Formats: sequence, C-alpha cells, structure tokens
Amino acid sequence: MNLKKAELLSLESALNQYAIVAKTDISGIITHVNDRLCEISGYQPQELIGRNHRILNSGHHPKSFFENMWKTISAGKIWRDQVKNRAKDGTHYWVDTIISPVIEDGVVKQYIAFRFDITRDKKQQQISLAMADIRLQFAELSKDRGELFDFLTKKIILLTECESAHLGEDLASFEPELMKSISESPGPKFVHSEGKPSLVFPFYSMDALVSLFFIQNSNIHFTDEILKDFIEFFKIIGEMLRTSKIEDDLSRQKKIFLHNSKLASIGELAAGVAHEVNNPLAIAKGLLSMIQTDIRTLGVKDIFFEDRFEKIDLALERIGHIVRGLRTYSRIDSDELMHFNLMDVLSETFFMMKDIYNQQGICFELVGDRGDMEVYGSRGRLQQVFVNLITNARDATSGQPERKITVQYAELVHGVSVSVIDNGRGIPSELQGKVFEPFFTTKIASEGTGIGLSLVSSIIKEHDGSLDLNSMLGEGTTFTIILPAHLLRTKLEEAQKPSLKPEAAKQMSFRGKVLVVDDEEELQEILGDMLTRLGFTVFCASDGQQALDEIQREKFELVISDISMPAMDGFTFLEKLRSDSTIVQPKFIFITGGSDANDERFKTLKGQVDGLLPKPFRKIQIVEKLQFLFGVSE
Repeated sequence: MNLKKAELLSLESALNQYAIVAKTDISGIITHVNDRLCEISGYQPQELIGRNHRILNSGHHPKSFFENMWKTISAGKIWRDQVKNRAKDGTHYWVDTIISPVIEDGVVKQYIAFRFDITRDKKQQQISLAMADIRLQFAELSKDRGELFDFLTKKIILLTECESAHLGEDLASFEPELMKSISESPGPKFVHSEGKPSLVFPFYSMDALVSLFFIQNSNIHFTDEILKDFIEFFKIIGEMLRTSKIEDDLSRQKKIFLHNSKLASIGELAAGVAHEVNNPLAIAKGLLSMIQTDIRTLGVKDIFFEDRFEKIDLALERIGHIVRGLRTYSRIDSDELMHFNLMDVLSETFFMMKDIYNQQGICFELVGDRGDMEVYGSRGRLQQVFVNLITNARDATSGQPERKITVQYAELVHGVSVSVIDNGRGIPSELQGKVFEPFFTTKIASEGTGIGLSLVSSIIKEHDGSLDLNSMLGEGTTFTIILPAHLLRTKLEEAQKPSLKPEAAKQMSFRGKVLVVDDEEELQEILGDMLTRLGFTVFCASDGQQALDEIQREKFELVISDISMPAMDGFTFLEKLRSDSTIVQPKFIFITGGSDANDERFKTLKGQVDGLLPKPFRKIQIVEKLQFLFGVSE
C-alpha cells in the first residue's frame, strides 16, 4: 500500500538520523537532501538541489536498470534495489535504495528516496568473489609467476578502482624513497609517490621483503577504512605468494639436485673413460718410443720418419691433455686441498676445450707462462670455475661475426690473476650487479639455470679470492679472478732430483730386478722393454695375487704396479706386501690411468708408496723417478 504524505513525513523524520534521504519532483529534479547524502557524496546541498540524480550516476548500471525504476515508481509503486553511485571525488559507493512515490488524491506528486550505505558489505562480497576466483586459478597460474602477478594486479585494480597497481618481486624497480619508507616501518602504509596518494602492501618471507603491492590513484584519498577493507585480502594474497615462492624455490632446488646428480654421473663416466683411454694411450706412446729407439739403434736417420714421429707424439700428447682435464674435472667433489700451480689447471682446461671451440669458429687463446707461484685449494673446483666462465664466454660470443675468447694468466706480488675475456655482446650495466645472484640468468630456460656464476663466486670466496666483472655493451666482457698465492718449494722428491735432459735418458744404467704388475700385456711389454734397456731384469704379473706369488720366489728392488686390476687390485696388493714381515720390502711405484689416486685408500697408503706415475708416461719420466729412487747418475 502506498504511503500517505503525513506517514512519509513521520517516517522521514525518524530515518533522517540514519538514512540517506532525498526528494525529487515527478520529473526527477532534486528538491531536498539531508546531511547524510551530502556527507557520502561529497556535494554541498546547493550543488545537488535543482539537479537530477545523473550527477551521482557511476555508469555501472545499464540504461534498462533505471528505465525499470521509473516505470515502477511512475505507476505509484515502491522500487527497491542496490545502486552504485559516484561521489564528487570520483570514488564509488553502494547504497541499498528504497524509492517511494508520494501520492495525493490518487496522483503522484513527488518521490522520496531512503538509502543505506552498504559499501563495506558490497566490497567484502567483491573481495570474497575475487578470492574464490584467485584460489580457483592460483595453482595453474603459479606455474608462471609473471602471468600470476598480471592476474593479481588486474584483480586489485578492479577491486580498488585505482588508476594503476604494481605487484613485483624486483624490488630495485621501486623508488628508493619508497623502499626507505618500508624499511623504516615494515607494515602496510599510505605514501605519496610522484605527487599521488598511494597504498603499499609489503610481503615478507622469513622476515625478508620479497615483493610489494603498490596501488596508486590521483583521485582517491586512501583512508584507514579502505586499508581495513583490504588488509585481510592482502594478507591472504601474501600467504599464497609466500607458499608459491617456497614451492618455486623447492622446485629450483630439485632441479639443481638433479642437475648436480647428472654432473656427478658425468664425472664418474669421465673418470672411467679417462682410465680406459689412458691405458691404450700409454701403449701407443710406449710403442712409439720403442720404435724410435729401435730406429736410432739401427742407425737410421730419416727426417721424414722423425717428422712423422713428432706429429704422432704431439697428437698423443693432445689426447693426454684432454684426458687429464676430464680426470681433474671429474673429481670436483672429492678433490683434496693441495698446493699447485694454477697454470697447470688452466692448461688442462684449455686443451680439453680448445679443439671443440676451434671447430665452432671461436679463436680460443691461453696467454701467460707458468711461473713459480702456487695456490692452495681444490684443483677440481677451480677448474669448474674456469669451465663455467669459458662456457659463458662462448655463449656471449654467439652471433658475433668473429668470436674470440682469451684466457690470460699473470703472477702478482702475492697472488695470481686469471682473466676470461670475450668479444661478445656485453652485459647491460643495470644487470651487472645481479649476475652473481642465485638463479639469475639472461639466458632462456633451456640454455641456463642461473646457477653457474653464483657457484663461481662461491668457489672463489672459498679460496679467499676476488671476482670482478667489467663489461661494455657491444664490446664484450671480462671476468677477472685474483687468488692468493706464494712461492713454494715443490715436493721433496722433485726438489732433490737432478734435472735430466731427454737425450741423457738413454745413457742411464741400473741394476737389479723389477716386477711390473699390470693386466694389460702390451703395457707389461712396453715397461719391460724400457726397464730392460736401462739395465734391469724384468718380471711381469697380471694382478696383485700373481705379483705376491712372484715376490715369494724372487727378491725385487722395485715394484711398478697398476692400481685397477682384476682378482686383486693394486691397493690390496700393496697392503698385503707391506704387512708381510718375511719379505724384504722393495721400492714401490703406482701407475694409474684414472682417478684412483683420489681414492680414500690411496690417501691412507700414500706413505707406503715411493712414487706415482700417471698414464700415459714418457720414458724420461720413468728414468727421472728411478734416478731419484736409486741415486744413479749419468
């Protein structure tokens, strides 16, 4: 039933204290407003009276919405619905609206509207719907953090109706003053940025700032009420982001673990390959030496043969460099700390990679001479540093018309420096401070993990060194490592032995019995021939057990034994030999084609060994070792 004028006046008086009240004539022109309407809309009474309600139209509702309203109230019926209005400052508010016609003598004379502010309730409803949508899509969107951040940003702009919003983990992209303000007071806050009011929500993980939500609008005056509306929403978003980041980090850690597992497998494979290659390589070098000796013995002097022999020897030496590099690289994790000349490691690395890079059209050079300075640390881990830096240089030069990488070694007063120089595309200045951060990479996902340079930096710090970067766009990049080093006397064995020229080796003469223990018959033959020519009487065995049987029958001045053998390996053989007090103990040299010298058992037995010869070996190396052990001069 329609309300009469007196009843409406009475109701208006009661509701005026709580409701937003306005009157219009039958054409919709405002004739009266109460204080509550002025308060919520931001308009003064004189700005509203004489105008129609289009002044408050937010544009949210379709034209048909208001056509239905007019049709209802014009027919003398009460109309009720929720309306989104626009205040003078551009903000929006929602009101639950009741419009009732005032009827006199059966004719509509005016309209009176009672409105109740439901903005908070409406906002909470929107937030709840937004959260439901976010939760629904979060798992899928989390696969791509960029896509996730774009989605969340759009949701925030829609909910807050702000001009702009920015959610980001790249904290360097935010204004320094803003970051300073957050560090001084870590919670959500209102700030002014570029003259505009802004709302900032920082997100933390393990007490560390990880990302920011930054909302800005020149027309909106942020209030504590607005902050209260969104604080719980952003807390939930923050928790979801933290969870996502933890999962993302765990996923990265898993990838790193799998990557390292693959590297470990490759390392084991490389060690095995090195052993298998070194045996036939030692045979080839030994047979070549025997042929050269036989030709010289026959008095044949032919430049043609000598030239070919020299080229074969150089080719075998190249293979040896590559294999030694692989062997060093394969023992990264188990490599013990020691004093060594860094140029040796650089040479191994260089020769391991040189031919591959030359085939790729890269001019690859090693500059510098081996001096007297030695560093203390892990050969394997430092070689990993050089491999990573050289590999990065290779990638950086991709696409250049002429690709060039130079590894430069120099000795300083109290250290050594190594520079890896490329003529690649260079690194932008704004990224140079980030390249050593874990997971940061400028490469696409299939080409880089962002682990390499972070690992390089970590290894150099472990060795008390420094790592510097110098790069210019379009000109190239230089990574320079400086490590502490000092002059150090080499091992006593090397320090005491006299220098021996290659041509003097054939003049050496020894006496006594030598037992050669190796499962390769060709190596037995080669070593036997070398030692026989030097004056020794040579016996051979194929494994440790056969060797022990021989030692029970004969007295030997020297045993030269392989480490990896079937039936009984070299370590077990040495243990049994040294523990037998009935045997006159001979001098003992290990020969190895792999990473056996890195075995824990070798470290235990090291004091019981008189020397170690890596395969492939030259005759002069054997002669020098024998000269040291038996004191025979030329």
